[in-house]
Parts: sequence; C-alpha cells; structure tokens
Amino acid sequence: MKTTDPGSHDEPLRKVLKEWRSDAPLPPRFQEQVWQRIERAQTQTVPSVWAVIAHWVGTVLPRPALAASYVAVLLTIGATAAWTQARQETARVKAELGQRYVRVLDPYLTPRQSFHEKGRAHSRARFACGSGSLRLHLLRVHVARAQLAEE
Repeated sequence: MKTTDPGSHDEPLRKVLKEWRSDAPLPPRFQEQVWQRIERAQTQTVPSVWAVIAHWVGTVLPRPALAASYVAVLLTIGATAAWTQARQETARVKAELGQRYVRVLDPYLTPRQSFHEKGRAHSRARFACGSGSLRLHLLRVHVARAQLAEE
C-alpha cells in the first residue's frame, strides 16, 4: 500500500526554498493588500435581494426625507392604478349583472337583440345604464307584453 504523504517527495524542493532569499523590497502596504484580497475572495457570495435593495437605498437615497417622498410617490401611483383598475372591473361587473338580469326577465331575448326590436319602448342598453327606476321598467315590460299578446 502506498502512502500519499505530500512531504515525502518534496524534500529537495523544500531545501531550495529554505535557502532562497530575495533582496527586493516589497511595495508599500503589501501585506495589508494581500489580506484584503483574501477577505474579498472568501466573502464573495451572492447577496440577497433585500441586501441589494438596502444597498441601493443607502447609496441612491442617503437622505431620509428624499427616501420618504420617493416611497410616498410610489405608493400614490400604485394606489391610483389599483383604484382605476378596480373601478373598471366594477363597471364591467355591473354591466354584466344588468345583462343577466334582463335575460332573467325575458329568457327569449338574445344577447344582441334589444327591447326595441321586440316592440318594447326601452332599449336594453338604457336599462343596463340604470336610467329610470326598476319598478317602472318592470311595469313597462309587463304592459308591452300585454300589448303584444292583444295584437
């Protein structure tokens, strides 16, 4: 069995290295720079997202007042965008619910067909927009059906 002792084969090299001397002066702060490079090499890890954000905030926004105003502007923009989107969604849902209600009242009405085309006084679009009261509209629908039945 072979022993793999690293020092057993390097004896001539060790002897030469012990005898070697250099008279050249080292650059200023050489040892300090070597240790700094060693520390940097050991600590080079991928920073987390929060560390990157904290570093960015620390360098770009060093003044707290500027940072607070920046955050306030971003929050305002976000809240405005959310409000606008919610408003559009609410309008879409209201229109869809109005159409569903009209289909419940008159199941034979196709989605593209209006009340006017069936001989009624008010169009479905006017009802969906919410003009007039619901009771009045139901009364008019009932009267219009009765008139169509008489004809």
